[in-house]
Amino acid sequence: MGKGHDITHSLHRHGLSGSLRGEFIVLSFGDTYFLAKYRARLRRALPRAYAIVERLALRLGTLRLLHAFRRLRPKGEPEYDNVINSYEELRTYLQRVKETNIRKSVAKSVIVSGVFEEVDRCLKEVGLCPHTKHFSLGVFGRTDLLPTDEVLEVTTMCGHHMISPRLVKVLVDDVAKGRATPGEAAHIMCKLCSCGIFNEPRAAMITADLAK
Repeated sequence: MGKGHDITHSLHRHGLSGSLRGEFIVLSFGDTYFLAKYRARLRRALPRAYAIVERLALRLGTLRLLHAFRRLRPKGEPEYDNVINSYEELRTYLQRVKETNIRKSVAKSVIVSGVFEEVDRCLKEVGLCPHTKHFSLGVFGRTDLLPTDEVLEVTTMCGHHMISPRLVKVLVDDVAKGRATPGEAAHIMCKLCSCGIFNEPRAAMITADLAK
């Protein structure tokens, strides 16, 4: 379920509700740029580089630059800040955004995707009212041509379906034969996701299960 703008590429994650509980996709638009965490630091240290990045963001789109700049992050840092893996963390995040919007009088729009009951309960606890609700109605047509449900759990974590089902099978085979760890396999998949909503830890767990 999504709440906010017409952002639907995060709504089609495959899996039973139990496996999707506790996972939330958070996208925000408003007073910050795509390099929100590093914007002020970069602007002070490298003003010319910052100006170039800002112009490129306007010309090429922020998602392409996010895909490029995430490779420059220090080793060990998470690839994205868009995936939240606990209900408590989501509640803390939304509470902080709410207080910031009120304190700084900014108009920040936040989209949250997840299991409806959990997202709705969290919003009520924080005291927020959704502007829009989107539901995924599922997949129609020749569903017999789709990969297995287990593979779809991985490939649908990228909203633009940039993770090939064949790649998933190859990486699962590598894990089963000891040529790679589940974490390494998930990291390879994560690099291919340009929309930034691939859940690397969850992919590692699914890959490990498939490799048994």
